[in-house]
Amino acid sequence: MPEPLTPNTRIARSEGLVTEPMDGGIVMLDPAADRYLRLNATGRLIWEALAEPATVTDLARLLSERTGISADRAEADAVSFIDGLVEFGAARPA
Repeated sequence: MPEPLTPNTRIARSEGLVTEPMDGGIVMLDPAADRYLRLNATGRLIWEALAEPATVTDLARLLSERTGISADRAEADAVSFIDGLVEFGAARPA
């Protein structure tokens, strides 16, 4: 079981995914596992921010600033989303 994410955990994109913008979000394909994941506009915001590794705190701050949600909710949402990316194999602790 992976370590729980903390505010200081650095997150990086995994290699080998094919991504395509679609309807405000992004569709990503993992050709090695033959599966895909569709991200909404908020997911796309975080994914694009991961062009360079970033901490959970950095991603939560961006989410709060761009969507207007509270810092606490942004952190909880960012952790939940990043957990999903890690589970899918699209991101990893750096």
